Amino acid sequence: MTLQVCCAEDFYDKMEDLINSNVEQLGYMLPLSRERINELFSPSTSYVLLEDDSVVAAFNYIGGHEKTSPTGFLRFVVQSPHYVKEIIKNVLRITVAQEKLWIRVSRFGYDREIIKALIDVGFKVGAEIPEMASYNGELYSQYILYYDIKPKYKFKVEREYKNEELYPMLSLEKVRKTSFRVRGLRFSDLEHYETIFNQPNVFRTMGGGVFEGLIYVDKDRIINAAKKREYYTIVCVDQVIDKPVGFLSLGSFPQDVLKGVGNIGMFVDERYQGIGVGSTLLENAILLAKRLHYRLLFLSVFDTNIAGVKLYEKFGFKEHGRVPGWFQNGYVKEIMMTRRV
Repeated sequence: MTLQVCCAEDFYDKMEDLINSNVEQLGYMLPLSRERINELFSPSTSYVLLEDDSVVAAFNYIGGHEKTSPTGFLRFVVQSPHYVKEIIKNVLRITVAQEKLWIRVSRFGYDREIIKALIDVGFKVGAEIPEMASYNGELYSQYILYYDIKPKYKFKVEREYKNEELYPMLSLEKVRKTSFRVRGLRFSDLEHYETIFNQPNVFRTMGGGVFEGLIYVDKDRIINAAKKREYYTIVCVDQVIDKPVGFLSLGSFPQDVLKGVGNIGMFVDERYQGIGVGSTLLENAILLAKRLHYRLLFLSVFDTNIAGVKLYEKFGFKEHGRVPGWFQNGYVKEIMMTRRV
């Protein structure tokens, strides 16, 4: 049998059939629309594996950018775990050409044979997040796996400037007189949202943001997502100045098997960090999670964000592993944490 990799757009109907025949590998239970498949397997970044004339695997590869620049992200569906090795062989050609350091992939625990096939070709489990996925009436772990590509290079691929203080913490005077209350997001909050997100002491701890003043906030997307109830954003307001000083978003994952899990993202005005805004937001996020009938809360945080890790641990979040792939002040790992609701 001859195996051949081809562009997905040339075999899109056959790829769609393969995906919908194995849709549970992606965390969905029913066939996906073409629009949704296009989101997951964009024709410009997706490929199929042909065995003779049959599509036996489909994979999507995206090279990370900005803080995820060292990493390539892989998503795939296979007719059989037997084809995992061929997918990885081809993806390695791309990632090495792009000077990536790691490949990252996520799988659910009910796909044990596929997880084993990934480990057999050199992947390591960076995080095993228990009870994330609900499938056939049982709870399964979600596995975040990574492949270390550095041994593939004949030159030193790690950057020499990695230890420079690329995102220095700025010394600021904290606000002293405060009075906090929490409410939902309003249209008028979006200017404050963008301003706070772009503060150097804020984006230094986040996945987005590499330089002060660059645009990282799509305000239309935020409002549309809020209207669609894709996630709920709560705001901590300093009543002394009547302005937002912190934001926390709680949303659902798109996959059916993750609908019982709430995903948290939070940031706080740099002048208000360490004086109770984060705690106030998390207290209310837990209440909101109960109202939304979640059983588990998930978040991730850089291992260099010591204050953030301590805050989450204070509220009962537990660590389930650390996955490399980010570049900030050096190469940093992402800590995966959950808390029962």
